[in-house]
Amino acid sequence: MREIENIASELFDKIRTRFEGVTLGDETAKATADPEKARYFNFDYEINGEKYGNITLSLIDETGLKIYFSKDMVDRLQSSEDTMDADDGDDKEQQWYDFLRSLRKFAKRNQLTFDTRDITKSNLDIRDIKQHSKDNSILTKSDLSVTESKLHGTSRSSYRECGPVRVIIRHSDNIDEEKHGARTRNIESVFVETHLGERFLLPEKNLHYASAMARHISEGGRIEDELGESITAMCQEMNHMRHFVRGVRNREFEDQETNDMAQAATQHYNQLKSQLKHIGGRRGYGSYKETYLPESNIENDVDIAALRERFVKKIYDDRFDNALPYVERAYRRQKECMETPMADEFSNWANEVTEGTWEEPKDEQDINDLDILMSNPLEVGIDGDNAISTLQGIIGDDDLNDALAILSRESPEKESADARPEIIAYLNKTNPELAAKYNTDYQQPTAPEQPATPNQTVGATTTDEPTADLGQQPAQPTESADPLEFIKLLAGLRSRK
Repeated sequence: MREIENIASELFDKIRTRFEGVTLGDETAKATADPEKARYFNFDYEINGEKYGNITLSLIDETGLKIYFSKDMVDRLQSSEDTMDADDGDDKEQQWYDFLRSLRKFAKRNQLTFDTRDITKSNLDIRDIKQHSKDNSILTKSDLSVTESKLHGTSRSSYRECGPVRVIIRHSDNIDEEKHGARTRNIESVFVETHLGERFLLPEKNLHYASAMARHISEGGRIEDELGESITAMCQEMNHMRHFVRGVRNREFEDQETNDMAQAATQHYNQLKSQLKHIGGRRGYGSYKETYLPESNIENDVDIAALRERFVKKIYDDRFDNALPYVERAYRRQKECMETPMADEFSNWANEVTEGTWEEPKDEQDINDLDILMSNPLEVGIDGDNAISTLQGIIGDDDLNDALAILSRESPEKESADARPEIIAYLNKTNPELAAKYNTDYQQPTAPEQPATPNQTVGATTTDEPTADLGQQPAQPTESADPLEFIKLLAGLRSRK
């Protein structure tokens, strides 16, 4: 570990470039102007001149970086009238978590432990910091992720506050707090509860939908009013289209019109998913309410048989039936847009929502973080959410996310399946050298070493009979070798190269 004086000086340079009025204190609680002697740093966390709470960073025990902040800071960030930073468009809550993530990387780079603690006091004095520095309980990475999710509760119930409204999640199995994202799994039912004690069972179990409905009710709406029904219809439409979009993604069909229909459906599904997520925030809900227009009912005269024929030849899934009317409508809208002067604007919008890669391991710190993740089994979670959120900040790729979601549903282990093979398969395409490294570390020998026979001596060779090089034999695909690939083969889907 580097000398603590150099770390303190570097930490001061890191925070003073963003925050003003940073006060320093040495280990005896006296104010100091020398950053190398500083062991705690105190400043107000602000965005665009607006203060959201006081922050104290501590290096008192010289082996860890500890961060103290008020319990209600995140609530203040969420309830801010302008939740988006006008300069760069980032969500203020997300900026806060990005700030914590940057401090965590700073601590790891300097071989320090990292500890975040939310406290009831609005500020700390040096006596408080000394007392906290004697506490050796350090939050792990998974603990920090659970804090960010804002879910809390008992062994069979989880809760999330949304102003005066509360989301209640009932689980079908006990929650293991040691597992990352455990409160998003085994969901049996979801309720919203008002401040008057009224409790409503939601027709869908999607947590983004639950947050959006809770926001709607907290703003004075009701589940059965026009806006509430439109939010429910949005979630139901997503559920109908999910299997279709995942089934046709990255596949080529015999005619261009079918390809265009699949593309239109994928773009529409991504737009619905993003919109439903943003309705859960105050700003996103306000924007949706202002621009809401009643949606025309889905047409009953859609020729399901004709549409079915387009997709049945290669990959058709009976679950596509519910999505086909929405696919038809999305395709018609796309055609209408492309035939107007707004076509260029529509094309730009489509490019923005088209899938791609937005994050890759780009420096030594990212690779070190990935090394840690790949050293132990990584549960994929419901729809791949656990693995996707854990990889956030290191790898962001839609194809990988899709593969993780499929793994969570089609593997024998379901949500507890290990995500590392999918990550290695992705890295084989983008970073073969890194994939080879993890492949060597992750795969274990499948057959025990054979003892030497009387005609063989360990370390010696014989020319009596030719021996086959077993390492050169191609592996024969079997069900036990790779269950996911075996299922794809049975379903008629092309294997991922």
